[in-house]
Amino acid sequence: QVDQQTIVFTLGAQDVLGQAVVLPVAVTVSEHRFAVLVFIFFLFESTCKRRASTKANVHTRNLLSENELKGFWIRLRTNGLLAVGRDGEDVPFLFWQDTEPLLIKYISFCTWNDVVGKWIYDCNQDEYQADMVQNLGASAQLQQKLLANYNRYILPVIDSDKTMPISIQLLPDLINLDDKKNKMTLHGSFSMQWYDDKLQWEQDENNNISSLIFVNHEIWSPEIVLLNSVGNGASPLGRSKIMLNSQGKVDWKPSTVLEARCYLNLTYWPWDEQVCTIQLGFWREGDSLQIIIEDSKLQLDSLRKASTQWELEELIAGTDKISSQWVQDSDGSESDESLEHAVLTYTFTLRRISRVYIWVFVLPLIASIVMSLSSFWLSPIGPEKLSINCLALLILCLMLIIIQVSLPAPPDHTPYLLKSYSNAIIVVIISMFTSVIVISMSRTTHLGPPPKFICSSINATLVSSLLCLPGTSSMDEENKTEGTSSNFNVSTTSLITVKDINADQYWMLLAIALDRIAFFGTSLLLSLLLIP
Repeated sequence: QVDQQTIVFTLGAQDVLGQAVVLPVAVTVSEHRFAVLVFIFFLFESTCKRRASTKANVHTRNLLSENELKGFWIRLRTNGLLAVGRDGEDVPFLFWQDTEPLLIKYISFCTWNDVVGKWIYDCNQDEYQADMVQNLGASAQLQQKLLANYNRYILPVIDSDKTMPISIQLLPDLINLDDKKNKMTLHGSFSMQWYDDKLQWEQDENNNISSLIFVNHEIWSPEIVLLNSVGNGASPLGRSKIMLNSQGKVDWKPSTVLEARCYLNLTYWPWDEQVCTIQLGFWREGDSLQIIIEDSKLQLDSLRKASTQWELEELIAGTDKISSQWVQDSDGSESDESLEHAVLTYTFTLRRISRVYIWVFVLPLIASIVMSLSSFWLSPIGPEKLSINCLALLILCLMLIIIQVSLPAPPDHTPYLLKSYSNAIIVVIISMFTSVIVISMSRTTHLGPPPKFICSSINATLVSSLLCLPGTSSMDEENKTEGTSSNFNVSTTSLITVKDINADQYWMLLAIALDRIAFFGTSLLLSLLLIP
């Protein structure tokens, strides 16, 4: 229909093969400029484009049919108003006002990429349908017969009051835990079986066809939602073929990539075990399904790891009842915390492979502690006591920086390894403070010996044996050896009397005793701090 102001033409389209994009309509303004304006009818949405720019877009679920022709009209006006509607309806479902309308000279039709279209003009629809069925094979004719009055949005059971059993098994292939993002990624597939009461046939009456293959969107299939998804958890199942036998048994093995939130407990990092959970719900008919879990405790021998950092210790599957906003919204009901729905829960126990961390983190800690404790047994006169403690403190501080950089994420609990390094720094500081006191006592000239009860205590055989104190003869030899490196000159040393030498020996013996007591006390403190 053409007049001075408006061009209206009608057409029919049928999605025979279930293609995602079915019918683009190209409007041309000259002989050399094509696709200036395009109407695209998708399986789930329709778009109006001018060149590559989208001008209007609308969701059009069930716009096209796989079993019959659907009629449409397209109205083009000289003022730039473009409208598309269904046959028999006056209100358009897609329209756009072109602010710069062009003179239309040609209107052409084409199909989308990799889609073969068959254009029929002024055809009899009944003759076309009969010709199409005649050219189909036996399996295709049976598929078309089964899907003639089939509604894939309704649960395929005869008795709507009964629940439909569905068997589900998770087959994981690759698992990786990103401890910096608190995210677990699982690559694998599901194995699902159920019976479709509305898709059954007699083999004898249908060329002995025992099974058919459908695309997953052609017949009913469970719509699974990942409830604890990191991103968009809707429809985590991939597209795949569905096997259907003559008894109505459906076998579907879709691939899946699940990204679930997993909050880590880093208390025993890097020797930690993490427990992550994947919760799967059903977008529709969750309460009408009887979930049967195959292999609730799955065998993990054939499972491969996505990285060498984690290995799967255990995987347990089960059902649970939770309240989720996902399922409540799908039911169209009000938000009600008491409304619970059945969910499928998979619990993963992952253990970090931490053999390399023993060399990286444990050995420096042990070396620093041994260096600090060994300083209590060094001579109080030499400079080695402070030097070895300073070296141990430097190692611990550097390792603390490395641990801070290596931590996966800001932990809720302080890791035990971080506490151990912090406690070791405290011990080294105590050792340095003790060394300063001991060196000061041993290198300072004293006017008299310590109090008598201290002298008698450190001279006692039991105390000397427990603290491993040296005798006075060995101390004389040590003083002679260290005499050249001491801060006293020869003239000053010659003025020291025999009484003064005996007093200094007692003070040095007291300094060594303090070193031994500090060693045992520090060892006890370390055992209390480092044992979890």
